[in-house]
Amino acid sequence: MHTSPRINADTLKQRLPQYLSAIGHPPLFHPGGTRLTALCPLHQDTKPSFTATFEGEVWKWYCHPCGVGGTIIDLHAARSRRSVKAEFKTICAEIAELIGLDPATAQASPAHRKPPPAPALVSKAICAHELERLTTPWRIELKKNTEQCEAFARELQLFPETLRRLTMPSLDALGIVPAGFTLTKADGTLCTLLKPRLAYIGDGGYKIRAPFGPGGPRFWRVGALRRPWRSHWLCRSAPTITDVHLVESETTAAALIEAGLNDPFHAGTCVVATSGANGFDPAWVSLFTDLNVHFWPDNDTAGRRFYQETALLLHGTAKGICQHKPDYQNPTA
Repeated sequence: MHTSPRINADTLKQRLPQYLSAIGHPPLFHPGGTRLTALCPLHQDTKPSFTATFEGEVWKWYCHPCGVGGTIIDLHAARSRRSVKAEFKTICAEIAELIGLDPATAQASPAHRKPPPAPALVSKAICAHELERLTTPWRIELKKNTEQCEAFARELQLFPETLRRLTMPSLDALGIVPAGFTLTKADGTLCTLLKPRLAYIGDGGYKIRAPFGPGGPRFWRVGALRRPWRSHWLCRSAPTITDVHLVESETTAAALIEAGLNDPFHAGTCVVATSGANGFDPAWVSLFTDLNVHFWPDNDTAGRRFYQETALLLHGTAKGICQHKPDYQNPTA
């Protein structure tokens, strides 16, 4: 009679991060890599209330709103409303299948192999001190090394002076992330950058951009923005902002800034960017109260949808709404 291989539970208890990613709740690691947070899979969670700590060779989790915790086995049992005691083998087999664990590997005894290391330090939502750490070394280097600044500006399709200006530390900035920087990809695996990359740093998170090339640029998002990029101008009491140029990407925002449309102190104008055509959060509408909003959508289906849907959200809150279609992609022309 055929029997399923016995899966070692201790091995499963080390795989909580992979399990969370597999069920659509990717975790965010804290400094040191032995703590993580995520949206709880057991209730309707909008702010991460699920926490876990790597203790010895086991991830142990707890959710404060739910008032329960345990190991990965307890979590899967709770999600499927089953008893660990009554259906232990079935629960372990389902977890192994979800995370793609080879039963032969899962059977290996922890006493005869090295346990997987705790996750390495990964990026988290940016704070003021991290922003300073990320931007200051390269800001100083770009000021000193003209040749390096010009080469990097060409790669990013910006003027060198624009690059120097936008890498200045602020509430929303461009940062240069050094080679060797480690971040978490969407599937929960780690990635170490081999070359310096641009980072769009905002309130609550940032996005790292790889250069243009075959297939277009690539992005890695870390954290979650609490407001649009460069909207700190809208949160200040001075200077008085009357006109906002709203775009659907940070790259386009840099192009408009380079074209001279960001002049808060003299013209009362600023450039604000969402993180993609679907990146405008309805909670941000109040930021645009009594302002003239100028849309610069991309000339594609996503761009048209961005304009239509966002303009509808702002209707009745913004003072005025208009759409522009010049060649802002080539401000030097």
